Amino acid sequence: MSAAATPPAPAAHPGPEPELRLFISDLEVAYHLLTEARYRTLERLFGVSRDQANLLTVVALLTLAESMRRSAERVSNVQGPSRADTMLGAAVLREAVYGVGGVTADQTRMFGVLVAIAVVARLSAPAVRSAVHNVRTGSQRLQSGFRHRYGQLIRRPRRPDRFRRRPDRGYLLESELAGIT
Repeated sequence: MSAAATPPAPAAHPGPEPELRLFISDLEVAYHLLTEARYRTLERLFGVSRDQANLLTVVALLTLAESMRRSAERVSNVQGPSRADTMLGAAVLREAVYGVGGVTADQTRMFGVLVAIAVVARLSAPAVRSAVHNVRTGSQRLQSGFRHRYGQLIRRPRRPDRFRRRPDRGYLLESELAGIT
């Protein structure tokens, strides 16, 4: 065969995208930092060297797992109130709810459910409001941090048809404004 008939060599695989490589390197750095923190903590608390730290970590994890198993066993073996205590508690609760509603409360269908919903709504409103606020601010913080870290790698599409408001003419496209201004 001649040199001209030789097939070209296949191109080398370019590897993962730069964003993926950056993300993987971030994960590797986090893993190494956590490992170093574990080594230092075990050395400070127990005075063990790095070669003994893995064995101590396994022992600590097994001890933690056994403790969690015992706690779960204790919780599952707890007995509830007797049937008579439950009936007495339900009757007291029923009369307390009807006492709040007045004389005609016992004639209203599902009055106890209505009062229970009102109480739960009133007590949970601040917690729900706080949770919604935290979710909103947390997602904004997360998005801001992500864009700060990886923003240069994200391709943003160009939007030539943005709108601009002019008081005398309403909304116009930027392409229309180019000829006017």
